[in-house]
Amino acid sequence: RWPVTGARRYFNIWLVDAISGGGGGGVIAGYAQFPTPVFGGGINNTYGVVVDNTFFGFNERTLTHEIGHCFGLFHTFQSGCGSNCSTSGDGICDTPPSSAATYGCSTTQNTCSNDANGPDPYGTDVVDQIENYMSYDACQNMFSSDQVAEMVSYLNSTSTNAGLAQFNSTSNKSATGVSDPYGPVICAPIADFSYDKEYICEGASVTFTDDSYNATPTSWNWTFNGGTPSTSSSPNPTITYNAAGVYTVTHEPGTTAGTDIITKANIITVSSLTADYIGPIIDGFENTTQFNNDWRIESAGGQAWQINTAASTTGTQSVRLRNTFTNTDGMVDELISPSFDISSTTTKTMTFKQAFAQKGTGNTDRLLVYYSTDCGGTWQLQLPLTTSSLTTAPAHTSEFVPTASEWVLRTINLSAIGSSTNVRFKFEFESGGGNNIYLDDINIGGATGINDLNDNIGSFNVYPNPTSSSAKISFNLIKDVDNLSITVKNAIGQNVTNVVNGSSFNAGKYTLNIDEQRKLAPGIYLVEFNADNNIKVQKLIIQ
Repeated sequence: RWPVTGARRYFNIWLVDAISGGGGGGVIAGYAQFPTPVFGGGINNTYGVVVDNTFFGFNERTLTHEIGHCFGLFHTFQSGCGSNCSTSGDGICDTPPSSAATYGCSTTQNTCSNDANGPDPYGTDVVDQIENYMSYDACQNMFSSDQVAEMVSYLNSTSTNAGLAQFNSTSNKSATGVSDPYGPVICAPIADFSYDKEYICEGASVTFTDDSYNATPTSWNWTFNGGTPSTSSSPNPTITYNAAGVYTVTHEPGTTAGTDIITKANIITVSSLTADYIGPIIDGFENTTQFNNDWRIESAGGQAWQINTAASTTGTQSVRLRNTFTNTDGMVDELISPSFDISSTTTKTMTFKQAFAQKGTGNTDRLLVYYSTDCGGTWQLQLPLTTSSLTTAPAHTSEFVPTASEWVLRTINLSAIGSSTNVRFKFEFESGGGNNIYLDDINIGGATGINDLNDNIGSFNVYPNPTSSSAKISFNLIKDVDNLSITVKNAIGQNVTNVVNGSSFNAGKYTLNIDEQRKLAPGIYLVEFNADNNIKVQKLIIQ
C-alpha cells in the first residue's frame, strides 16, 4: 500500500492473483474505493482499484467498471426502483433505475416502472440500461452523458478528501516526474528539394520547392548558379535563367538546432533561343563526335542509344538501341535532337528511316516521336508506333541486324509548327521484350536524299535574307573538310569578298558573319559554298 502522500500523487491500480471473500461460490473480479468518505472512501492510502488478474486485459470491462466507482459512480441498481430517479438506481436520471443486479443481456428487461418520476430525460418508463458499464450485465459498452458529467466533476474537484484535480496539479506532476521541463525538441532538417522543370529556354523560369524532412525549416539559403536572383531566402523560390548553359543548385535549410546542405549538380539545362541548325538538314549519323555533342541521350539503364556500324541506309553508320538482351520490359530510353530553325524550309516535314524486329508474338515494344518548341520543357506526341506498326522485319531470336529491304521511311507533318525557329525532336523507345531498333537519315525540311546536300555538307544557309544589316552563314559539315571556301559574288559572277579562303575545317556546325562593316551595296549577290569541291550556292539580297 502507498502512504497517504503517495495515494494523493498517483491513481493506484493493484493487480493481484486472487481476491478472497466471494462467499457462496461466487467470485470477486475487482473492487474499488469511492473518492468521497461515503462507505469509508476518500483520497487515502487505500484509494484506487484492486483487480483479479484473471479479469484484466483485452475485452474485460472489470477495470472500466471499478474506475467508474473511483470517479464517483454507483451501480445502476444501487438503490433499487424507489420513487424518484434522483434517489433511485444510481441517482442519475438518464440512467434508468434497476431493481437488482442482473447478469444476462436481455434487451427487453424492464425491472422498474417509475423511471419518469423526477427530472428524467425520457418522460416515460423505459427498459433497463443493460449496456451501462455500472451494471453487472454481460453487454457493457457505455457510460451515460450524466454519468460522464459526474465523473468530470470529481476529476476537476480540488477538495482535499474527494477531489482528483490534485493529481493533475503542477506540483504533483513535478513530484511524480511527469512534468515536461523542456520545450518541444527542435531538430536540424535534412535538406532536399525538387523543381518543376529540368529543360528550359533562355529567359524562362523554374520553381524550386523545399522538400526537407526531419524538421520543419525556419530559414532557407538557396544558391542558384546562373540564375536570377542568384540567391534566395524563400522556401519555394522561382528563378529565371537568362543565359544558355547547365546549372547547379545548392539548398541550405535550417532551424535553431542547425542547418543541412545539399547540392544538385547540373540539374537545369538552359538552351539558346537561337537554333543549333537552320533547315533543311539531313543527319545520317556519320560523324560520331558531332552526334555525341549534339544529341542528348536519356537512359534508364541497360543499353542506350548509340552510334553503330552494324547497319545503315546510307554511309556506314546509324543509331541503334540494343534492346535484344539487356533492356527489361517497361524500360524507357530517349534520344533528343539538337534544335532546328524550320521557318524557312519549303517542305514542312521530318522523315527518318527505322528498322525493328520482334523476338516473339508477345512483345509490346513501342517508339513514340515527339517535338518540342520550348527547348524540351514540354513535348507533343506526333508519331506513336506500337509493336505492329513498329515492326519492319520478321521476328529474330538472335540479335537483329536489318538488311536493306528491312528499313521503313517514316514521315511527320510539321505544318502546325512550320514557322518555328527552335524545335527539337525526341525518339522515346519503351522496351517490351523485342529485338534491336535502328534509326538513320533524319531529314528535316525538304531534302529528298542524303546526296542532295552532298556527302560532306549537312546544311548550308544564309540569313536573314533579304537583309539591311550584316547577314550570317550557318553550315554543318558532316565530315572534316581540307579545303573550304566561301565566296560572295555579284550578279555577273565577279568575286566581291572572300568569307573563307581555302581553309580546313573539322566536322561540326559553324556560324560566320558576312559584310559586318556594311561594304556591300544594295543588290543581289551569290554566296558560293565549296567544301572539297562539293558546291552549294544561295542568293543573298542586300537592301
